[in-house]
Amino acid sequence: MKFQGKRRIHLACALMLLAGSAFAEGRIHNLKAIQDNVPYNGFIVKFRDGSLERGSISAMGAAVAASTDKLAKSRLVDTSSKANPVRPFGLDHIRRLATGPNLFKPSRKLSRDEGVAIMQQLAAMPNVEYVEPNVIFKHTLVPNDPSYATQWGFGNAGIRAEQAWDLATGSGVTVAVLDTGITNHPDLNANVLAGYDFVTDLTKANDGTARDADASDPGDVCPSDGRPSSWHGTHVAGTVAAVTNNSTGVAGTAFNAKIMPVRVLGVCGGDLADIADAIVWSSGGAVSGVPTLASSAVPKVISMSLGAAITCPQTYQDAIDGARARGTTVVAAAGNNNGDAANHTPSNCAGVISVAAVDSSGNKASFSNFGPRVDVSAPGVGILSTLNSGTSGPVAPTYQSYNGTSMATPHVSGVVALIQSRRLAAGLPLFTPTQVAQVIKGTARPLPGDCPGGCGAGIVDASEAVKVALVNSTPVARQADQSGKVSVVVFERTASAASGVFTDFSVEVPDDYVVVGGGVQGAESPNGHFLTASYPNAARSAWLVSTKEHLAANPTQITAWAIGLKIAGLTRSQLLSNMTYRVSTSAYASQPSVTTSIPVGYTQIGGGFQVQWSGDGNLAWATYPTVVNNVGAWVSASKDQGSVSMATIRSHSIGLRTNLSGVGVVSATTAVSPASAYVAHPSASVAVPAGYALTGCGAQVNWSGAGNVLWKIKPSVNAGQLGCEAASKDHLTSSPATINSHAVGIKLN
Repeated sequence: MKFQGKRRIHLACALMLLAGSAFAEGRIHNLKAIQDNVPYNGFIVKFRDGSLERGSISAMGAAVAASTDKLAKSRLVDTSSKANPVRPFGLDHIRRLATGPNLFKPSRKLSRDEGVAIMQQLAAMPNVEYVEPNVIFKHTLVPNDPSYATQWGFGNAGIRAEQAWDLATGSGVTVAVLDTGITNHPDLNANVLAGYDFVTDLTKANDGTARDADASDPGDVCPSDGRPSSWHGTHVAGTVAAVTNNSTGVAGTAFNAKIMPVRVLGVCGGDLADIADAIVWSSGGAVSGVPTLASSAVPKVISMSLGAAITCPQTYQDAIDGARARGTTVVAAAGNNNGDAANHTPSNCAGVISVAAVDSSGNKASFSNFGPRVDVSAPGVGILSTLNSGTSGPVAPTYQSYNGTSMATPHVSGVVALIQSRRLAAGLPLFTPTQVAQVIKGTARPLPGDCPGGCGAGIVDASEAVKVALVNSTPVARQADQSGKVSVVVFERTASAASGVFTDFSVEVPDDYVVVGGGVQGAESPNGHFLTASYPNAARSAWLVSTKEHLAANPTQITAWAIGLKIAGLTRSQLLSNMTYRVSTSAYASQPSVTTSIPVGYTQIGGGFQVQWSGDGNLAWATYPTVVNNVGAWVSASKDQGSVSMATIRSHSIGLRTNLSGVGVVSATTAVSPASAYVAHPSASVAVPAGYALTGCGAQVNWSGAGNVLWKIKPSVNAGQLGCEAASKDHLTSSPATINSHAVGIKLN
């Protein structure tokens, strides 16, 4: 049976046709599967019990035909004969599943946007209970490499790569390994690209030539140290991208990535000038006498398992700054001196991801450097990888375990490749080096063991990092409650360009989180960019913010935040089913305000506001939690300023069921800052108490006269604890005020 449409109309009308998608959004399951290009084969549609469509195939056919006809009138799906040369576009009813829903398949392959539009239109049908893509499932990958079982660094005690490999394997990304070069190895060769030898000192080169296009490792034996050749670059390369699932040897972190060997270390080491040139060249920069890489061949990651106990030389810093500006992330070993990583270069250079080493128990490796300069940790003890058996020159391929921050670094470099490859596969722009660092640090998990002096954000977590790769934001802070069951992550997104008005600028969270709070920062000067909205979308998958300049031009590049929540023992859908989300709208007034309460049996965990303005605009001055008749509520208020500009305002209130069956009892607290000083530009901050996890931010301006309005509400870190900042200001007219900042936190008992 086929149900197809007949006509098309303008896109604006199409959006009107889909206006019901706002209320239908909650009926759509796994929309991000289509948005993220996960393979699927049609759509599963469940009609409500007792509905005409549930009881009658013909009635269902008529309803779907009518819905598809609306879609065909839009330009969201191409129904032209050119796009559908075999037969007119339609949805074919395949069968009813044993559990009740129906499977439909489109008559041709759809684009990502078309798939999303069809799901939204189907979900808008009155009697539809839910719509979801018919996702294709595959085996979970566990490599068959015989030595994989000994590679603890990829398992749950290490970087948790197995879960990440179901989503990304490094395809399309090249990692430059700046090291001793590389040797012939059957577990590497298929992933090795042509590189370059940057060693210019013939006494170090050990190959009879200076700088050339041969990056093979002739050996770095160092008689003065009594040390045989290390084959260090080969070992590092294997951890990054050894050929995997080939019934041979070991696995690699990003085993479908490519390795570009860049030889910078020869006999007894390498020098700064050569290494700096190599950084420039490996990131696509020009180096005299060396052919510049084609833009398509430029590595997006530089892995540097090398260093010296000095402060960062400017030569290094300039090279690294250039690499970052060209979009290449630099990862470097924190050093093996059991001292402060601030004294080890290049990992102490600005913009570098500095990596410490941990053992299989999650303790800092005895040799690893530590301290505030460390960004993240990774497995660095007993790391099995590719090697050569020669003591001087290369002999035969082999495998051996090494220890060192040199071994930790390629784990992180490989995770960077996984992140970027997933974005490539989804057709998204690559993360910038700054964003990569935010993801790596923001998704790391705390060390289960000890690290006196600090080992950064924790152990890099490939699984969590790759999950984050497809959202438009990056994690910047995390917090758990006293039980360890409640975890929140703060995600950040900055607009790509300045604008006078932002409407529903979104900050997405990964699909295993529920968004419960957020914030936005406009501009304090010169004339101001003010807040007009900060609230969750209906699906609780993103936080939406709006801002505008007011009476005087001041385009601003805003930054916004979303707070994502997880509770151990509950899936995302289960967590949503235990939440309530209420919205109330005020009267149309010059100073509108409204309060939205939650039902009895729920605990207030957050809220937001949305000003519906026109003309010069109506601006927010209050959005904060309160209690009404012994239940939680959220207050929102706004006002015109300097000219008559009436509006309505919506108050959004989010509650969580107080008794979570089988999980625990929710307790909430609202920390309120003391009132700020009475000034033209007041600000205040407050943290939630220890043991609580932040779920919402609010603010209240205490104004008079022409008024003082909000330009910033944001999650922040205060004395190691998450909290909230708020700031307001007068505008064109002197109008001092005070302000309070509110931070909502929860814990499980």
